Amino acid sequence: MDKKNKSDNSPQHDSARADFEGQLGQEKNTERLRFQGQMLDAVTQAVISTDTGGLITYWNRAAEQIYGYKAEEVLGRPIYEITVPQTSVEQAREIMQQLSAGLSWSGEFMVKRRNGTTFLAQVLNMPMTDLTGTLIGIVGVSSDITERKSAMEAKRIADAMLDKAFSASPVGMALVGLDGKFLRVNEALCRIVGMTETELLQIDFPAITHSDDVARDTQAMRDMLAGRRDRYFTEKQYRHKAGHWVPVQLSVSAVPGTTGLPLRFVSIMQDITERKSAESSARFQSQLLNAISQAVIGTDPDGKVTFLNRAAEELYGYSAQEAIGMNVIDVNVPKISLQQSQEIMAKLANRESWDGEFLVSRRDGSTFFAQVHNAPVTDHTGKLIGMIGVSSDITERKQAEAARSVLESQLRQSQKLQAIGTLAGGVAHDFNNIVANILGNVNLALDETQSSAEISDSLREIEKSAKRARALVQQLLAFSRQQPTARKKNLLAPIIIEVARLMKSNLPKNIQLTTEIKSPEATALVDATQIEQALLNMTTNAVHAIDNRLGKICITLEVVAMTEALRESHAALKLFQLGEECIRIIVEDNGPGIDGKTLERIFEPFFTTKNVNVGTGLGLSVVHGIVEAHQGALVVESEPEKRTAFLFYLHTSETSAMGPVGKQEEMSGKHILFIDDEESMVRLVKIYLQRRGYRVSGYVSAENALQVVRQNPSEFDLVISDFNMPGTSGIQIAKDLHTIRPDLKVALASGHVDDSLLALVASAGIELVIPKADGMESLCDAVEHLLGRRENI
Repeated sequence: MDKKNKSDNSPQHDSARADFEGQLGQEKNTERLRFQGQMLDAVTQAVISTDTGGLITYWNRAAEQIYGYKAEEVLGRPIYEITVPQTSVEQAREIMQQLSAGLSWSGEFMVKRRNGTTFLAQVLNMPMTDLTGTLIGIVGVSSDITERKSAMEAKRIADAMLDKAFSASPVGMALVGLDGKFLRVNEALCRIVGMTETELLQIDFPAITHSDDVARDTQAMRDMLAGRRDRYFTEKQYRHKAGHWVPVQLSVSAVPGTTGLPLRFVSIMQDITERKSAESSARFQSQLLNAISQAVIGTDPDGKVTFLNRAAEELYGYSAQEAIGMNVIDVNVPKISLQQSQEIMAKLANRESWDGEFLVSRRDGSTFFAQVHNAPVTDHTGKLIGMIGVSSDITERKQAEAARSVLESQLRQSQKLQAIGTLAGGVAHDFNNIVANILGNVNLALDETQSSAEISDSLREIEKSAKRARALVQQLLAFSRQQPTARKKNLLAPIIIEVARLMKSNLPKNIQLTTEIKSPEATALVDATQIEQALLNMTTNAVHAIDNRLGKICITLEVVAMTEALRESHAALKLFQLGEECIRIIVEDNGPGIDGKTLERIFEPFFTTKNVNVGTGLGLSVVHGIVEAHQGALVVESEPEKRTAFLFYLHTSETSAMGPVGKQEEMSGKHILFIDDEESMVRLVKIYLQRRGYRVSGYVSAENALQVVRQNPSEFDLVISDFNMPGTSGIQIAKDLHTIRPDLKVALASGHVDDSLLALVASAGIELVIPKADGMESLCDAVEHLLGRRENI
């Protein structure tokens, strides 16, 4: 054991051990250097070492990539031949002084690569010493900072530009943090909200945002933070410091960081108060234009539509969206002449308005009559920038004017006929007295000249002529509605059938007559004889109109309801109530028709288009009078060369006027007082009544007759007075007589009798109206009828 230990501690053993430990240390240093080299090769910065003479002793992989040289190419070579730094003499001297003093140096300078390109390098040079502190070399660490410098410069320029934009921008700008707080604001934004920069930087955007906009703005910012959108554009309201709201147009963009996510937001706001005011004004004007009932179309100078209101949409059939951009004459196609078109364009070119009326065609092809006002639109310099047209549909007005013209014509015709009727009635009344006088005297003369056949023949000729004259007078009275009617309830179908039977017996073979009884139960209060006469006259007139051509005549009876259209078509139908059921009798033929001028005079007495000795011209005049006497209406419709129709309208029921019933009294020895302003009539009546056994006193003065009655009221049994007396009337005479003696019988003699007269008679207590036209025998019969009654007790 001891030997072994002794042997182990021998000098040889110690030397071997030292060699082994030295070899082991060297291996450890080599391993450490290899590990350090791997670490240096892993860094992204270029690491280069040199000895004190500037020869390269180490070159890592990053240096290979940055400078373009492999390590084996540069080791042992001077550093300044490889990296070629672009430094000044002063900078190089500064670097060497620092390193010689054992100090590091850092800085930036341009360096040239192998391929000749340069880059900006950030360099850290450090001295390398041994254990004794002696400088044995230099280690340099460098990075290519060209891109970083460019980015920094770009950022600097951008920041400078942003600064200028913030300060010089006429619109509001702000940097807003992710929490919504204002980080930076410009003067324009301060003006918009009326606050200072300091005030704004202390608040966030919701503090000045309208409550209606906050939720929308906040959601937009969340979307940008989440990367769902990179820009937000809207219109909103900011509250001004003074309290009112300012409308703004807002644009928000995200400013991304290196991760791509937003770091902050840039907001741009423009005050749009004026635009909103203009829009509000334009909207108001648009609403106003859409509210009016007239069609309004705006165009540019070339006639392209720029505006169309709702009334125009409805009137022309185009929506505003469809019409805008179209030529205006394609939207409302005017039916105008070339001359009128040129006149309009000349007016507008001279900055003058044009007003007129013309037909316009709609989209569906229908037309209407338009009243148009076209006016030029100019800017503030007077330059023509467009035109505006305002139009109204006046079709109904035009139709109403046409209808009114027709009605006025009908009214003039009616007034003309009324005036002629009044004249004819007056003439007929006076002429009736003359004819009655002639016939009365002829009868007397015939009674006195029975022995002389020659004289009798002459008197009978006079009588025949007088009777013809009386018939003519009756026709005039019928036309003037001054002929009494014996109206009672009658079925009209039998009357029409009888008229057809009478006409067919003498109808020419070239004419066919038919009847169409649509309402056989139709009943009216009529004078059957007069209705028959009217229908005979109308049918005869149709026969004469057809003449020798093949023709058809149809008489139709129907009950119709009176409509507004019927009432508007003919003024005469205004006397019927709307919705009233009325009887209509139509006499229609397919003859040559009646021209307009003839229609205007067709009911005038003695007017005729027939040849001499064919007619008197009183046929249709009589028909007109009969219709008027029945409170009906007569309408004529005619189409030249096609048809003519006379339409006779009647009420389905009426009330009749009847004379009062007198007292019954015995006739013998009765005293009659007769009053008439014509002395010949007084003499004639006295002769006839005296032949019947009456005592007669005659007076041509109403006052003298009344005076006689006042002197002896009980002397007279009956007073007969003419209706028309100078200064008074038979009605007033009757009232005066009843003042003297209430029970005195009074009768009235008149050449014309109508319903109004009968009504007056009843109110005056007159017993009976005696038509003069019926002759002396009828008058005598009426007297016997009155005085033959007994008094009612």
